[in-house]
Amino acid sequence: GVVVSVLAEDASVEEGTLRMVEGACKVQYDGYRYAKWIPPSSFETELRHADFQKDDSVCVFCRSMGLWVADGVVIDVLQGPGLVDGLDMPSGAVKVVYGSGQKAKWIPPKLFKDELRALRDWAPEDVDKNGRYGGVQMSGSPRDVAVELESKSSKPVARHIA
Repeated sequence: GVVVSVLAEDASVEEGTLRMVEGACKVQYDGYRYAKWIPPSSFETELRHADFQKDDSVCVFCRSMGLWVADGVVIDVLQGPGLVDGLDMPSGAVKVVYGSGQKAKWIPPKLFKDELRALRDWAPEDVDKNGRYGGVQMSGSPRDVAVELESKSSKPVARHIA
C-alpha cells in the first residue's frame, strides 16, 4: 500500500462520514483499487515498514534544509548490526546518498517513517491542477525534485510503505 495523505489536524474525512485525528493517514492498496483511513493508534498493527534494497530510489528528509529531497539512492543495506562510519547501526539500516550525490547518511529502520520514503514514479497526468501528487508539491522529474513540507511539523506529507 501507499500512504497518500496524512492529516495535519483533526478532520472529517470520507465526505464527513468519518472523524479522524491529527496524524491519521489514508492508504491506497491492492493496485490503488481500495483505500482506508488509519488513525495513529493503529499504525503498529495496520502498517508495515518498507524494506529498502540497494539501488532503490528514495526521498530523504534533510534536516539541515528542512526539505524532502527526491534524488536519493540507497547504496548499502546492513544485513546485521554493526559499526559503520563510526555509527552503531542495527540490521536493516540503509545508507543513502542524496543532494546530487553531495550528501550521505545512515538511517536506521526506526527512523524510516520520519526520514525516508520510496520514490514512486509519477507522470504529468497524475499531478493535480495545483502541481500536487499524493499530497506532495512536485516539480521537474522525480530524480531532481526537492519537496518542501507543507507545515512546520516534521511529519511527512506522503510516504510509500511495502
